[in-house]
Order: sequence, then structure tokens, then C-alpha cells
Amino acid sequence: MWPYQNITRRQLEEAKDRVEALLLRLGAEPTRLGSPHPVAVYGPGVAERRISSRTVYRYRGWFYRVDEVLFPQKPFLVIECADREENIRNNAMEDADPFPWDLGEEELLAELRELLEVETMDPRIRLMEPAPEHEAQVMAYREAFLRAGDSFDGCAGLEETDRYEDWLDFAGRLSRKYGADYVPSTVRLAVRQEDSRVVGIIDLRHRLTPFLLRFGGNIGYSVLPGERGKGYAGEMLRLMLEHCRALGMARVLVTCDRANTASARTILANGGVLENEVVDEAGLSRSGVIQRYWIGLEG
Repeated sequence: MWPYQNITRRQLEEAKDRVEALLLRLGAEPTRLGSPHPVAVYGPGVAERRISSRTVYRYRGWFYRVDEVLFPQKPFLVIECADREENIRNNAMEDADPFPWDLGEEELLAELRELLEVETMDPRIRLMEPAPEHEAQVMAYREAFLRAGDSFDGCAGLEETDRYEDWLDFAGRLSRKYGADYVPSTVRLAVRQEDSRVVGIIDLRHRLTPFLLRFGGNIGYSVLPGERGKGYAGEMLRLMLEHCRALGMARVLVTCDRANTASARTILANGGVLENEVVDEAGLSRSGVIQRYWIGLEG
């Protein structure tokens, strides 16, 4: 029996949806871990008991899931936490302090930042201009992608050269390749602060040619295979969007393969709005369909 007269189950589920959207905005990545489990029930006279199948999110090596506690006066939300996958499989996640289900967005963000220990002014990664000292890591990055057969998204043609100094000549090399269709770009390495490891590469194209407008977009990015699922892609995109604002850009186009749901979530978490899907006549995707998202930068 649902114990509340003025709060519906739908309202509570929508509140959990909002919390999950904020987790994505802060860089958490959804996983396939977890299984349906009973929700917590608290307080005398509360007879509600149901099965929840909420997504488990990964952030900096920890796992989080949004749940509920049904206090007699009103429901509260709670974030379940675990530091090991086996605790999730055994339904042995621990609860953080509960908070009211109807908090506003800023209050929710404050709760989540405290829980995740997000330092908004001190991100885990920095976007750095490629320099000579990055040579060994960038070339190892190249080899890792070649071994995995991955797409070199946002890598400014790294797959096309086996000499680091040649790769660094972005303007000369790419203008020779594309001719009149060459677009100046900003290429940055995502460098993890704690150990100076290159975990990703991101490329901002400063304008859109007809090809980029239809298929490639303004921004491409990739993450080292062994470093995926840790929220780096979202953080890279967020930091590059700050650079776009500094350049005075009003909006940017970001595209992804329709089959790449992780990339789509990253774009959506950074404010992306899907304009449409187009047939991939350029052969850039595995699904054969490109999704086109615009991210507004004003305001």
C-alpha cells in the first residue's frame, strides 16, 4: 500500500530521474551492474515494498545508485554506494545520508558534489597542448587504438603518422591533406592530474565545412581503452566547452554513432540537444547512422 496521499509514485520516480541526470552531468558513467532489488522501508505503518531496478553509476572507481526510503511523513532519496563490484552483485551497497525527495536543482547538486567529493575548480584532468614530453604517451596511445581496432575520434589524424613530430604539425599536415576544406583546430591532451597520464585526446574544429556540418561536428574526442568508464569523456567535453565559450562561440555541433550510447549520454549530460539523425554516407560509424547534437553556449 502506497503510504502518501499528496505524493505520487510517479513524482518520486521523476525525482530519481532528476538525480540520475545530475550524476551524469557531474561525470558519472552508467554501468550494466546491479539487479532488481527491494527498496528500503522505514517507519511504523509503512507497508510499501517494491522492487527497484535503478542504474548503477561509476565515478572515480566507486559505484552509486539512487534509491528511496519511505519515512512516515514523506519519502526521502538516498544514494547507495559501493567500492567493489561484488558488493553490488550481493546487493550489499551502503546508504549515504538521505535527503528530501523534493530538493531544488542547486541543493541536489550540492548534495551530490559533497557525496562524490567533486572539486569543481580542480578537475581530475587538465586539457594540455601536446608538447615534446608527451611523445612516448601519445605514441603508446596510438598503438593501443591500433591494437583495439578503435576509431581515432578527435585525434587529428594520429593514425596516419608514426612520427610524433609529424603529428604535431597539425596545420601543415592537415592543410595539405584537406586543401580548401582544411579547418583550423585546437588539439588538446586530457592529462590526469594525479599521475600526469594521458587518458584522452580532444579536437575542436573552429568552423564547420559542409562535411563537418553533416557528419563530423565541431568537437571529436576519444579516451584510452583502459581508462574508459571513469567519467573522463564528460569531463573532457565540459572543459573544451569552457574553451569554446572563451572563444565567443555561440553553439557547437557534436556528433556520434547512434550505436555509441555512452557517447550520446556524455553529450546529453553536457547540454546536447539532438537535432536529427543522418545516414552515414561517409562511413564514419558502425551503425550506419550519425546523431547530430547542438550544445548552446550562451547564457
